[in-house]
Amino acid sequence: MPEAKQLKYINSLNPNKSSRFVMDVAPIIVGPLRHILNLSLIQGKVPDELKNARVVPVFKKSDRLSVGNYLPVSM
Repeated sequence: MPEAKQLKYINSLNPNKSSRFVMDVAPIIVGPLRHILNLSLIQGKVPDELKNARVVPVFKKSDRLSVGNYLPVSM
């Protein structure tokens, strides 16, 4: 897929709902990111660096003391 088409999708994101940072750096990272993802698909492997995430509990509703009322969100 040509980079212009990929950027079209990113640029169509609502800046109020999506990360402004992603929209700003997209023209710089779209090529290298596509290369990494294609290698991952071809080799059937995911780089270890992409397997790490910081998980943050986000409160959903009701009782704050109930673990079930939190949604795990990875950063």
